[in-house]
Amino acid sequence: MDWRTLFTLQHHQVHSSALSGDDTDFHMPDMLLDGMSEEQLRLSPRDDQNSVVWLLWHIARCEDVVGGALLSADGQVLDQGWHAKLGVPRRDIGTGMTPMEVRELSQRIDVDGLLAYRLTVGQRTKELLGQLDDPFLDAPVTVDNVDVLAALETFGAHAGWVGEYWKTRTRAWFLWLPTGHCYQHLGEAITVRTMIGVPWAP
Repeated sequence: MDWRTLFTLQHHQVHSSALSGDDTDFHMPDMLLDGMSEEQLRLSPRDDQNSVVWLLWHIARCEDVVGGALLSADGQVLDQGWHAKLGVPRRDIGTGMTPMEVRELSQRIDVDGLLAYRLTVGQRTKELLGQLDDPFLDAPVTVDNVDVLAALETFGAHAGWVGEYWKTRTRAWFLWLPTGHCYQHLGEAITVRTMIGVPWAP
């Protein structure tokens, strides 16, 4: 299996069936959201735990930043009018947010807008995949790439370390953010689901 095939398989699994068009396959978000009310999606079961909507927003923001600024120069999907659709003015990826900020975003964000934003980001990543080649991916990201993101408040007030870490990575490493990073946080979202009393029955 080549890396594009593996990436596509994993990318489809961490997005809704609307991305692949195959509702018979394994799609973690579809299973996660099944049976959850909007109120439950917004709940943080305790201060050190994020809500399901916050987790979906965070992984969407990370994928958007990677696709629009590090694997291409197309710009972020967010800047195509999505601030208004999400109802959230933030540009950062959420790392380092305080419990109060997490709760505020969780209550404020438009859930339908969030799901549409994440799908649009996923579609852009899918389209971008055919443009990537091994020499491009083997090269490191440039310091300027990351510094521009920092200037756009991508890393927030408490997560400057993320940008410094990103400066040490090759572009290939960032393929993890639309796949493995999503598996990680969708797993966290399943834990949140069970903590607030919604059984998990895949």
